[in-house]
Amino acid sequence: MGILRWVTDKIGRGIEKLGEVTHIGFIEDLGFNMRINNPFDRIGRTDINSATVDDMMDINAECEKARRSAEIQSEDIVDQCITRIEDKIKEFEGQFPKEISSSYDYSLDDAFKEDVKSTISSY
Repeated sequence: MGILRWVTDKIGRGIEKLGEVTHIGFIEDLGFNMRINNPFDRIGRTDINSATVDDMMDINAECEKARRSAEIQSEDIVDQCITRIEDKIKEFEGQFPKEISSSYDYSLDDAFKEDVKSTISSY
């Protein structure tokens, strides 16, 4: 379970760092809360010296289920982060007269979105 605790912590740190870099407190708080409420900190340890094959298979299944759940949760959080960034860009764009803002495209391209996902997953 230590690896799951570590992975969840790293994903949370990545999201928290993204919020810090972009100055979006909501995103930073999501990452922080993910780390603080890490469900894998509460999982008891199994003594592998006395565990049966069935115990180990159960642990493996639980780990895989938790990994999938964390992956889905992290993808949702990344999507929320990207939406918040897009909202901030629209806010920024709205500060200029239409004559100026209409001549520029402030939308996020797919490459930028992939960079955000890559930045988070590298933590």
